[in-house]
Amino acid sequence: MSHLLEQTIKRIDQANADDPKDGVEVLYSKRMLQTLRAFEPNASEPLTLACYAQHVCRWKLIRKDYPEGLTGYLTWRTDLAQLHASILRNAMVQSDYADDDIECASNIIQKRKLKTDPEAQTLEDVSCLVFLSHYFDAFAEK
Repeated sequence: MSHLLEQTIKRIDQANADDPKDGVEVLYSKRMLQTLRAFEPNASEPLTLACYAQHVCRWKLIRKDYPEGLTGYLTWRTDLAQLHASILRNAMVQSDYADDDIECASNIIQKRKLKTDPEAQTLEDVSCLVFLSHYFDAFAEK
């Protein structure tokens, strides 16, 4: 793991330190990283960081604060993606990543080119695998 990657992961963990759910998002980040390493062992650093920051500070935007229905849900998801990208960008800037890497990670985490960018698709695949492995059963019970 490169020094920049290690620094940025620590910054993301610091951002998640205030998680009111006792480290739920830190655990999610670790599961995303573990799954990415198994799924795509040679993942780029921007993809690795996008996976790790997928839910960074997710508790700051609560679903029930948005209108019910599809429009409210999609607005919430867009706002979350922008929040995650902003926090990731800041962490990468503080770690002295190149602008191209920062832009790449920002695009991946926001899934801007999901249909044409293999790394954005990999993020989606990894998040689905993590959901199915760790969260599906509890979700299905609701």
